[in-house]
Amino acid sequence: MCSLIALQIREMGKNDKRALPEDVLVKISIFKDNWPMLRNNLRIRERKEKVLHEISDDILREARKIKEEAVEKLEENIEKLRRALESRGAELKIAKDGLEASRMVLKLCKEHNVKLVVKSKSLTTEEIELNRLLESEGVEVIETDLGERIVQLAGQRPSHILGPAFHMTRNEVAEVFSRYYGRTVPPDPHQIVLEVRREFREKYQKAGMAVTGANFIIAENGATVLVTNEGNDRLALAFAPIHVVIAGVEKIVSSTTDVLKILKILPRNATGQRLSSYVSFHIPMMNTYPRDDAAAPRKTIYILIDNGRLQARQDKEIKEILYCIRCASCLQVCPPYNIVGGHVFGYIYSGPMGIAWTMIAHGLDKTVFAQLCNTCGLCREACPLDIDLPYLNSIVKERYGKKYGYPSINKSLKKYESLITLASRAPSLSSKLLNSSFVRKSIEKFIGIDSRRPLPRLAEKNLGEIFTEIGSAEKGSIALFTEALIYYVYPDWAIKAAKILSALGYRVIIPSLKSSGMPLIQYGFLDEAREIAQYNVENLYDLIDKGYKVVSLEPTAQECLTNYYPKLLHGEKSRKVAENSYGYFEFLKMIGWREVTRVLKNLEGLYVTYHLPCHSKTRDGSIVVKEFLEALGAKVYFKRIGCCGLAGTWGMKKDGHGYDISVEIGRYLVGEYEKLGGEFIVTECSACLFQFQHLSTLPSRHPLQMIQLISSE
Repeated sequence: MCSLIALQIREMGKNDKRALPEDVLVKISIFKDNWPMLRNNLRIRERKEKVLHEISDDILREARKIKEEAVEKLEENIEKLRRALESRGAELKIAKDGLEASRMVLKLCKEHNVKLVVKSKSLTTEEIELNRLLESEGVEVIETDLGERIVQLAGQRPSHILGPAFHMTRNEVAEVFSRYYGRTVPPDPHQIVLEVRREFREKYQKAGMAVTGANFIIAENGATVLVTNEGNDRLALAFAPIHVVIAGVEKIVSSTTDVLKILKILPRNATGQRLSSYVSFHIPMMNTYPRDDAAAPRKTIYILIDNGRLQARQDKEIKEILYCIRCASCLQVCPPYNIVGGHVFGYIYSGPMGIAWTMIAHGLDKTVFAQLCNTCGLCREACPLDIDLPYLNSIVKERYGKKYGYPSINKSLKKYESLITLASRAPSLSSKLLNSSFVRKSIEKFIGIDSRRPLPRLAEKNLGEIFTEIGSAEKGSIALFTEALIYYVYPDWAIKAAKILSALGYRVIIPSLKSSGMPLIQYGFLDEAREIAQYNVENLYDLIDKGYKVVSLEPTAQECLTNYYPKLLHGEKSRKVAENSYGYFEFLKMIGWREVTRVLKNLEGLYVTYHLPCHSKTRDGSIVVKEFLEALGAKVYFKRIGCCGLAGTWGMKKDGHGYDISVEIGRYLVGEYEKLGGEFIVTECSACLFQFQHLSTLPSRHPLQMIQLISSE
């Protein structure tokens, strides 16, 4: 079984773009009902919940500022580092790419007759594929970090930047070592560690070179900082007469003080520890332990790699990816990554951060896997340095599409608003046709919507046909932004929302707008998304000038107004629209729950499970729909798990493009929700409701549907 998986994984991620959906389906078939990546990352997230609250927003902002300044001062810091190293007898080399860096190491091996190299904390050497070159020249390379050693012996690449073998079971790991040692190694982690430890002690003493990476390199004194839970870097450096540090140029920071500040963040976000088991500051030219009864000074060489980083530093659209501290928080929360793992959702670097890093280090043509990003936005929320990974990934998709062509399925689904508008002209006929298996198979073939995905029934009349405005402006005026699905499928939700606002003293209108354009952003059609953003912003800006507030019923619409539109347009108008836009339930909270509950009937005795949509955010960080339901007397069960998996049209795509991953994400989530005790699953996102209606045995409702059933009007 293990050898079969190894063969499959070696082939995955190295094929052309046509192979991606097939890779997805193979991986799902291997992981189905097991989800090793998800389960490992959930364990880390549970630990993190206990310690992340200890980090203040001020500390996070300061850490980002440190990285920003380090990138800005890169040339200055490189020269400081060079002087610090030279003062200690060490060398600094700059390699323009991975091949040059690998050849530098090989040259050192030949000059010093090195036949055995031990490595630790060496993700960057994976980037440059150092092992391949050294081994081709007869140099034995031993990965001493256990996870790296496992995948090295299995002939695989790491599937996770912190847990390289997260994708493997203990039985598979035991099989790898049994084949390697030529005897049975039991599937017991303790026994496996003892076997490896015995081998490594000998290797450490015989190695002619130790190669390490670096979490940070301190410009002022030349120290490398390594954050680990195994401490193998210390053993590797105890005996090796040559130490080679291989790291990207972005790892340099100015001072020890800067490192200590970031260390408050890194272990907590990486593994849920306040401090990892080993934090090592290695100063160049410390002596090795005695060999042949004599201690010897260690030769130290730092090889800093450009490999696209300096060009990225000049690229305003993607520059902030250089602030990444490799904590893997984005991988822990990414729904598609947690289903298929890094061998499919990745190249060398994997997960959300891996998309931009792959473009930088390995080229745009290697970023096919970016299509697996569903733009849920959880990675940005999880990133301690507030790197906008979803937007960066959309930029990569745009660049890939313009150079190599967009996937045809994405080109079809970007027209979703036109398709739903066309269908709404004859809603009864359209709904009838959509129940036909022949029509659904035709749609699957020519548009790309998986025939297994249920589609909603169109309303007999759209919102524009049955509503214009309501209420007086006693307390203010509201422009209600509804999105296409509410406009054409659930217009009664919008009417209910407007009536509640009217009862609270507000005049409500439905302005003439296009849908938010999220699928265009999601698939990298940013020029077209910009046109929609411009249209919507111009119309809303005029209303805001007249005293209106913008209130969005769909969380994704609010995310576009407040996050994506300002990035797409870079103007004063988009900024002002963002400042005056609110989610519907966020706005109700601003009015005050006492006022709101005055016009609605009590929900006492109702037990519900609440799902927080990915794009549902508030200025104060509160979970407003939960508060809303509790204010009305409902008992609300809530567990923060993550994305429902649908992500709009992404989870409708056929043949491994989205639907199959989407269902696996949703199945796990629904399974957890059905254990909590609610009579309903409640969420304010229409796409999430589709997913739950498709997968859950519990009824699913929008909060406004709950009110509709029991409120007075």
